[in-house]
Amino acid sequence: METPLVDTLVRSARYVYGIEPHVLPRRLGSGPMEELCLRYGLPVVNGAGVGYDGSRVHGPDEHIRLDDFLLNIKLIVVLLAEFAA
Repeated sequence: METPLVDTLVRSARYVYGIEPHVLPRRLGSGPMEELCLRYGLPVVNGAGVGYDGSRVHGPDEHIRLDDFLLNIKLIVVLLAEFAA
């Protein structure tokens, strides 16, 4: 949780969304990324996704709102710019 990778994601999310992001150590549905990355000694952050509480993740009617999708594109751009700096 206390890594430059997480710090960069938090800083980028704060800039794009204008609020303090919620940082959680684990969340259901994140997949096997942590185990795979730990095996190969790689850092992992699973948190630049799109969604809201009513998006019905993994359901037959899963969806995202267009505004959330566009903000997530901006988040990825800002995150990449942070890495480049």
